Amino acid sequence: MPGIRRIALVACLGLGLLSGRTWAVPFTVTPDQPNLNLGLLQNTWRGSQELQEVSDLLKKGERKQAKLKLANFLTRFPRDARGPEMAGLIFLEEKNLGMADLSFRNALTLNPQQATARSKLGVTLLMQNSPKEAETELNKALEVRPADSVARRYLGWLEETRGNLPGALTHYEYLLKSGELAPNTLTEVHATLGKVYNLLQRYSATVDLLTPLLDHPESETVNTGARMVVAAAYIGLGDKAAAKTQLQLLQKLLPADHPELRIIQAGVARLEGDFATARTRLQAVKKDSPAFAASAGYQLARTYQDEGNWQQAAKELATLASIVEKNDLAFVLGELMNLYFGQHHVEKAVPILAEYVSKHPDLPALQYLLAEAKVEAHDTEGAITVLQQLKSAHADYAPAYHLSAMIATLQNKPADTEKDLRKAIELEPKFLDAWVALAGLHLAQKDYDKAKITLDRALQAIPDHPMLLFQRGVTYDMTGKPDEANKVYRSILNKYPDHVPALNKLALNLADNNNLQEAKQLAERAYKLAEREPTAKDSYGWILLRTGDTKTALPLLEEAIKDMPTDGVANYHLGAAYLKTGKTAQGRQLLSKALSLGVAKNTEGEINNLLK
Repeated sequence: MPGIRRIALVACLGLGLLSGRTWAVPFTVTPDQPNLNLGLLQNTWRGSQELQEVSDLLKKGERKQAKLKLANFLTRFPRDARGPEMAGLIFLEEKNLGMADLSFRNALTLNPQQATARSKLGVTLLMQNSPKEAETELNKALEVRPADSVARRYLGWLEETRGNLPGALTHYEYLLKSGELAPNTLTEVHATLGKVYNLLQRYSATVDLLTPLLDHPESETVNTGARMVVAAAYIGLGDKAAAKTQLQLLQKLLPADHPELRIIQAGVARLEGDFATARTRLQAVKKDSPAFAASAGYQLARTYQDEGNWQQAAKELATLASIVEKNDLAFVLGELMNLYFGQHHVEKAVPILAEYVSKHPDLPALQYLLAEAKVEAHDTEGAITVLQQLKSAHADYAPAYHLSAMIATLQNKPADTEKDLRKAIELEPKFLDAWVALAGLHLAQKDYDKAKITLDRALQAIPDHPMLLFQRGVTYDMTGKPDEANKVYRSILNKYPDHVPALNKLALNLADNNNLQEAKQLAERAYKLAEREPTAKDSYGWILLRTGDTKTALPLLEEAIKDMPTDGVANYHLGAAYLKTGKTAQGRQLLSKALSLGVAKNTEGEINNLLK
């Protein structure tokens, strides 16, 4: 489906952390709520020896003595807001939410600037299923005390539940730098941050963060959970030896039939190409552990795909769709549709989606998928009809306007594209794909000023997101500022060393500046990370050509252009390669085509020189 990329209909939240559901799998299981343990609150009672003693007694489980000491404090210091705050914490741990709420509000009456009490009130409101009011209180706490550990942890969790992983990252990384956590200790926050890094495919960051602390956990539960996260990171990195080492340690900590352990075992088996063992482990999880059946089923489908058995993968996903929770249905069906689209069997996708839409008319994401499938099947009018019905029933569903914009792009209606994208952003200010598409529209129109303004606004809404930063780099490239672009690409790679688009772009720019050694290293890394990605083939092939390895380069460039025949840069690269190998007519034809498709200013000059 040219020009249309499926948005994250359902947040990629990964699986629960300390409950053990790992493997960095995109699946719509809400992250476990953080544990409000006293380790997060180590600085709260500074300045009061009595309250610190209450805290220490609670840590030891001596609740009766702690309550007696607190009662004495409340009698002696009735105007000290920390007293009712401590009482509220005790009520909160006892799940007496009404009394916890009252106690924290009493503390805030005594001292409205008591940020620690306000953040705990926010947690209480979350537990009372009042997320909007909770978020307001948590943000108010940060206004007074930006390093408040509880507010940061729970705001990060809220961002995770929305699928805004960069937003969660902002809170967790701030918390790590704040000095609020126990020094040189592996905490739940560290483990959670590692999980988020995994979901963002920043596996190296997970390893660097967690491995130095694995021998210093705040609890055995955190230790086990963190080791699972590290194992998942090594699986993501493709590091079989390191993944096996973590697996061996986990096998000593967990019983052999532990479902989380079996899932990690399956991941290692997949790395080794032992698909039979991976399937056996996952099928055992499905059979013996109903709570993990969906997670195992999804991994089983991926295993079949890795084996090249897409039909069995589709069967597994179809079965999964029939058993998952309603909130997970759109994600599973989206994966199934991706599989059918990739195998050019869109005709199978449309009736399946139509059936589920009729069963669940209240799920707008399913109507969205149906509209997308109709576009893929070249039934544009049918897609427009579905989208009209979707907007009529769910007027505030932003993805519908995004897809309408993509259809308008295919129909060469840029005014409609812009209107629908702006509507999507109005409805959902953090709608990443809508921002990317809007900036892309301005770039395609060569309205670079508008593109820059759009990206500035987008980065205000979604700070430091790599896709937006990457597009900023592309904008610099398009305006003939490769040095500025390279600074952006390097900043992305500092945080996301496996970011293939940034690796490719930086490699190409360095090659243009005759820094071929580093360019080759970057392009080779990108190609190893994404061998099937046409841009990775093109970049690596081009740099191999520049270094004189024409024999290896030419097949890569020819494969790349098959997948992106309308890409100006790919046409330029293959055209230049053909000129070099004596295929002059074909080479000149491709170079002329590259100019007509549009390339960066400096590339235009290179092409014109070749055509002289």
